[in-house]
Amino acid sequence: MERSLEIMFIILLVMINTDYSMSASCFTCFPCPDPFNPSDRRITNRTDCNWCASIYPKGFKVPIRECVPVCKTDVWSDIYNSFSYSCCNQDYCNKSVQTRTTHQILLNMVSALSCFFIIRCK
Repeated sequence: MERSLEIMFIILLVMINTDYSMSASCFTCFPCPDPFNPSDRRITNRTDCNWCASIYPKGFKVPIRECVPVCKTDVWSDIYNSFSYSCCNQDYCNKSVQTRTTHQILLNMVSALSCFFIIRCK
């Protein structure tokens, strides 16, 4: 019984941490309106994207949102001298600053501690 509970718990953790999407839909705009409004006519919706990106070139007041095949600095380094960027791969995730990574790290830490205490209490 205890063994099956452990297996079920591990399966649950794997399911929570798995991204099932094979492609994402993204907002694209250059320049993007500030504040961001998805219904603005300057914004288009792209599908079948590998990554949604938000690029913040130095000197620009608003970000640029794109659909990109890879999330690497090389994609924008030829265009912009100085910039920061963030990428995500869930539908319309480039609407705002993403906190999923932080949530994922916290979830993994809580999961690891839970496993530790479950095993230790035996």
